[in-house]
Amino acid sequence: MVRGALIERHLLTGELWAENAVELLAPDLGIWPLQIRWLVADGAAVAAGDPVVEFDNSSLSEQLQQVESAVVEAQNGLANTRSQAAATLEQAQFEALQKQADLKKARIEATVPRDLIPGREYQDKQLALQRAELQFQDAQRNLEEKRRAAAADLSIAQVALDRAVAKVQEVKAGIGELTLTAPRAGLVVIGDNREQGRPWQVGDNIFPGRAAARLPELRSMIVKARLHDVDDGRIAPGMPAVITLDAHPDHPLEGVVRDIDRVAQEVDRQSRIRAFGVRVDLAAQEAVEVERMRPGMSVKVVVALRHPEALLVPRQALDWDAPEGPRARRGDGAWATVKLGPCNTEACVVEAGLEEGERLRPVKVDG
Repeated sequence: MVRGALIERHLLTGELWAENAVELLAPDLGIWPLQIRWLVADGAAVAAGDPVVEFDNSSLSEQLQQVESAVVEAQNGLANTRSQAAATLEQAQFEALQKQADLKKARIEATVPRDLIPGREYQDKQLALQRAELQFQDAQRNLEEKRRAAAADLSIAQVALDRAVAKVQEVKAGIGELTLTAPRAGLVVIGDNREQGRPWQVGDNIFPGRAAARLPELRSMIVKARLHDVDDGRIAPGMPAVITLDAHPDHPLEGVVRDIDRVAQEVDRQSRIRAFGVRVDLAAQEAVEVERMRPGMSVKVVVALRHPEALLVPRQALDWDAPEGPRARRGDGAWATVKLGPCNTEACVVEAGLEEGERLRPVKVDG
């Protein structure tokens, strides 16, 4: 039995993740389901303005035909309203002019002196003048009413046309929104279909507001790893880590644990295994080699915890199968039940049951 430092290593699995990215979200156009019709390849390089994701637009295309037909109907309705208004106003104006002419004639006849014609005739002419004035006023009022009614009808027809045109523009804009384009040049990372535990694919249905794809900022990459709940408490923020890309195992990178989720989550819907999310920073920004490191690449993370000046027992001196718990065989052959702390592949920390300097035998299970 000797004292020494034990280095406890914990292996985590995870992937590279860009914290800063432009997300391309499925649009909210009142359409469900939104079905993916086309996707650029995951990891493809795109230029600004290039299409990245296209959603099925068949429902909006059918709607566009309907609203375009509504525009034609509204245009015809406006033309008919104008034609009817023009005819109605023309008739009202004609009647007003006729009544005006009748009024002029009645005024001339009413100016004949009273002593030149019989009294009865004179009174008839004065009454005729009054009647002509009233009829002219009625014709003027009728003309104004026709003008107001025509203006109102034209306004209503114009509003109907404007609304139909606006609806066409809205539907066309919606069809345009069903194609997500790259706002800048970069690499495309296809978003996760969490329900299926895989990236989005052509034919998948996606909720509005979900990220269909991301354009990551490669210099912002970290590691998102998983710590199984049975290992809770084994690692902590600030611990050093060694990161190995599965695609490039010969180029390990140094890192440090940034933080750990407080609550474990199910790894996927089909599994009851729960794990804590762990964020690991690359020790130096220069470590991000954008030419061979891509978001989504799988990695292994080894987190090393050093236990200095611990009493160590070799694993080969331990019997793990005893009913009373782990035990070690002393040099005289007697068994000692021990309380163990952390272990690695070679030794374990002894917290109780043995003293420093004791000689131990390798275990040979009886039987």
